[in-house]
Amino acid sequence: MSEQGDRDLYTPPGSNLVNNDSNSSNADSIFVGKNYEEYYRSKFERFDNTGSKKSWNWVSFFFTWPWLLYRKMWLNFFLYILAFPIVLLVISSVSMMILGAVGAIVYYVLAIGFSFVIVPIISNWLYYSHARKKIAAIETAGLQGTDRAAELGRKGGTSLIALLIVGLFMFIFVFGILAAIAIPAYNAYVQKAKFTEIIQATASVKSEVEACYQQTQDLLACDGPYDTSKLIDAYDYVDALEVVEGTGQIISTGSADVSGMTFTLTPVITDQGLGWEQGGSCLNAGLC
Repeated sequence: MSEQGDRDLYTPPGSNLVNNDSNSSNADSIFVGKNYEEYYRSKFERFDNTGSKKSWNWVSFFFTWPWLLYRKMWLNFFLYILAFPIVLLVISSVSMMILGAVGAIVYYVLAIGFSFVIVPIISNWLYYSHARKKIAAIETAGLQGTDRAAELGRKGGTSLIALLIVGLFMFIFVFGILAAIAIPAYNAYVQKAKFTEIIQATASVKSEVEACYQQTQDLLACDGPYDTSKLIDAYDYVDALEVVEGTGQIISTGSADVSGMTFTLTPVITDQGLGWEQGGSCLNAGLC
């Protein structure tokens, strides 16, 4: 046999290990795809060599569930958004029953500690374990060549579409909650802003009644009649403005834009002079 043939048949000690490591690295690279060389390779090698489960993932710290989706870790995603909140709710409920108000602190400590400390620390290891299981299943199937590479890429890699779809649903969900809170609050704000006209319209008549009472010291002599037509025309949302005969009560009524709500000022004689008591349907509606 020739010397060249001897060299071809000779296998140096440890060469199988080298080939296995090369195949493993190649499989990791294809499975992980983007950012393998720049980020994940060093993490995977450290996990292989040391058995450690600890590192730090800043993306997971800020965007946990989007990162899980992006890396196709479906089970971890559902555990994070469904199982963890349920477990947390149970633990916090038991804590509050036993510890009272202190139990609420337990809830926040667990929620913050798990989401922003534990998860970012083990995220890279979770992805490492996920990759190893998927790769092992593909290798067990005995796929070779392009079929193997295609399956590694299909099972691994990233999924921007899933991230966008779930992100869209999350956006709609959050937007719906915000809308359910914000729209009624905005409508109430607009109603209250409009109703300021109904309140402001009473100022002129109130001043006339106060001036009359100061001169006559007789409230019955100050119940009108008062010409309020020009005041009504000066405002957009005032439908009626009158002084009740015999009491001197001022009633300002809003238009349909403010649901016809009323604002009243009832004169009250005190030791300090003439005071006013506010009333009307606007009180219960929170408009005045």
